[in-house]
Amino acid sequence: MEEQVTVNMPALGDKAPSFKAVTTTGEINFPDDYRGKWVVLFSHPADFTPVCTSEIATFAAMRDDFHSLNAELIGLSIDSNNSHLAWIKEIQDNIRFGKYDGQPVDFPIIADIKAEVARKYGMDDVLDACRYYIEKTGRRVIFEYALVHGVNADPAQAVELAGRLRGMQCHVNLIPLNSVPERGLTGVTEREVDAFRHALEQKGISVTRRREMGDDIEGACGQLRRRYIKDNNLNSET
Repeated sequence: MEEQVTVNMPALGDKAPSFKAVTTTGEINFPDDYRGKWVVLFSHPADFTPVCTSEIATFAAMRDDFHSLNAELIGLSIDSNNSHLAWIKEIQDNIRFGKYDGQPVDFPIIADIKAEVARKYGMDDVLDACRYYIEKTGRRVIFEYALVHGVNADPAQAVELAGRLRGMQCHVNLIPLNSVPERGLTGVTEREVDAFRHALEQKGISVTRRREMGDDIEGACGQLRRRYIKDNNLNSET
């Protein structure tokens, strides 16, 4: 019998869990370093990916707007600090997107390699917040779901996801992960995407496969990373 691990997750209205973490701007101590301010703590699945790149660029372009509201930004993912730093340098040097025109990405991005910070903030409470939002606004919520082979792409996991979303006015947008050897994660096949989508549809969940995005700014999955490796002569490719 598998051991059941109980994790205490914060509920709406609870104090945000405290943590110390290494970031792109140095170590932070949350919430002590942010007393008297609002904080937007947001996560992204992986560096050098298209949607995450556009999100980081947009946050950088809007940082003055957040400051005018006495709000600070903190990013989070399981990539290393070196990966974060290489990624934001590539964004600042080469990406131009919407209102982003090379503004510095100078808010901290946490290197949560062991997911120690992520585990302090529970998915169930995020779903509760989504239900509250739907109830108050009548609007639909769209979930971006990154499919990773051997991690979360099995049809049985689609059934579990459907159970968590049952009765919610929502839509699931499936994002196939592209393989990056250094990270050790494997992308999914089209057959896996179709099987996962079918399992969700069988449970009455609205779902689509995300079209490839980011080509117009050379930010599609893998493009940023390939260019960074090439420009910095990190291997023999030309």
